[in-house]
Amino acid sequence: MKEIVSGKELFEQLNMADWKKILPKLHYYALNKLSRYTFLEEMYELNGQAAQLADEAIRLVWEEQRKWNTAYYPDIYDLLKGIVDSLISNFIKSKEVMITESLPDGENDNLSGWSEDPEQAYIRKETEAEITAILSDDPKAAQVFDCLKDGLKPREIAIELNWEMQEVYNILKRVQRKLTTFKKLK
Repeated sequence: MKEIVSGKELFEQLNMADWKKILPKLHYYALNKLSRYTFLEEMYELNGQAAQLADEAIRLVWEEQRKWNTAYYPDIYDLLKGIVDSLISNFIKSKEVMITESLPDGENDNLSGWSEDPEQAYIRKETEAEITAILSDDPKAAQVFDCLKDGLKPREIAIELNWEMQEVYNILKRVQRKLTTFKKLK
């Protein structure tokens, strides 16, 4: 008994699916799952993130990057929910989520009453100069680093530079790799 749906049979099954019902339910399912991670609310616009994850799950099935085993997932919606769960788990474990910190907004931005130690200020400036030199061969990485210094989050960087989110994520990975090398040299 064939349990994996693929090829023409998959195409037919996906065309017969009631996407007008499945898509909103899947977006809501992803939003509900993401809402459980309260720290994400400060870093991301959860509605957009949920829609992106749900859409990615559908794309993975259409392109057969995720197989549909009807023994485990008799219904396409169940399969998509499983994929969304996996994508959310991977997203939560991603380095971008782990290293992003939320900075306070409003009056706390100037951190009144706090002044940087002159030695720390010198070290910070020297470190920034060294990192800028390391990134000088990659102009986009240098732009992203400047945005990070200004406290921008990945989504804000994409908006600021008018780039796609995936491009920002790829450049963040390049910056991280170069800075990992820099850290090892220290």
